[in-house]
Amino acid sequence: MAKERTDEQVKAAEIKKLERLEAKKRVLAFVEANAEQLDTIAADILMFVGKARRARAPRSSINAALRTALLEAKDKGLSEMDVFKAFKIGRPEMSIKSRLFVQVEPKDRVWFQLFEGKDGAYGVYKVVATGPNPPKGWTGHVPADKEDL
Repeated sequence: MAKERTDEQVKAAEIKKLERLEAKKRVLAFVEANAEQLDTIAADILMFVGKARRARAPRSSINAALRTALLEAKDKGLSEMDVFKAFKIGRPEMSIKSRLFVQVEPKDRVWFQLFEGKDGAYGVYKVVATGPNPPKGWTGHVPADKEDL
């Protein structure tokens, strides 16, 4: 049997509901005003607040930006410092990215590795191959499905 609520409890619940609605309006106004700076997280905020137009934001994320930067750098590559400044990603995270970039559709794979700098200098990340097959002598991650290669 449901517990009866007093008039005070009902009024308190209505006040809380109105406060939440006002907070939601403030968040929506903030997101609309700063959508360009918020980038893909704006859609996530809208989904969380309840005003999303779609289930998930398109993934033009750090992974996509990093992939594009690596491909555009070509033979020059990206230094560790450039990667850190632009994406706030260090060596441990880049080793994860190297796995992520080959665990996609075979035609979209980007095989890159770190070439160590001399005498403690920063290393350089270079794309060594693109496409379904790993480059010769590849010692990095290879997708588990042999059929994908």
